[in-house]
Amino acid sequence: MSVAVVAMTDTDSSNTDIPTFDWDTKKTSLILSSILWGSVVAQVPFGFLIMRYNTQKIVCSCLFFCSLTYLITPILALNLGYDAVLCCTIATGLGLACIDPGTQTLLSNWTPAPEKAALSSFVLSGVVSGTVMSMLLGGLLASSKLGWPSIFYVFGMIGFAWSVLFYFFGANSPSEHPRISLEEAQYIENSLLALEKPAGAREKLRFPWRDILKSMPVWSLLVCLCGHLWSYYVITTQLPTFMKNVLNFDIQKVCGFIS
Repeated sequence: MSVAVVAMTDTDSSNTDIPTFDWDTKKTSLILSSILWGSVVAQVPFGFLIMRYNTQKIVCSCLFFCSLTYLITPILALNLGYDAVLCCTIATGLGLACIDPGTQTLLSNWTPAPEKAALSSFVLSGVVSGTVMSMLLGGLLASSKLGWPSIFYVFGMIGFAWSVLFYFFGANSPSEHPRISLEEAQYIENSLLALEKPAGAREKLRFPWRDILKSMPVWSLLVCLCGHLWSYYVITTQLPTFMKNVLNFDIQKVCGFIS
């Protein structure tokens, strides 16, 4: 989105067949930040939904919805203008709010205890590698004959294809997967069962909110995480804009690659 917004407002574009928009910095910044508004509002409710219902189906449905909003963004921009794009981006953020709790839940259902740290690190590293690749690909698409709309169409189709494939070929847990081998399913489930308490010893646990709020390590981690996420999102959302407006790089040629 960060590369796409720069291309959408690049009035010096050599591709005269693709319309651009005269949106000021305030408007583009609102679009770039609005995708996070929905995530902030919906992430906790999605966490509770995922605890009660099928995580895989919820994640697939949300990704399908987000892909659809991406596919219609150019249509809304060209026909309805800025306000429609802003609302569509907020809706995208609402759908993406399920990703973090959904990923953690699926990892807990699928990763054997001895491999949990390695597999979790591998899966979560996709956030960074995906950002790097999407910025590069976004710059290449923006400089193509199809222009900035192709960014939304390509990434929307990728998300659409992934959500459909994961819906039919994925599963919420090994016991629900129709094509997993019996040996692998037993290995994963036996590893996870070893971590659970015996049936007679189970009890309904209450969240220790008081202890959490009084815990200095919790607050230390919270401060570190806020600092990390603030810098990460500022860089990923504003770097292409900085490259174009301050350093005067050409978004059509090198801005996505350098970002």
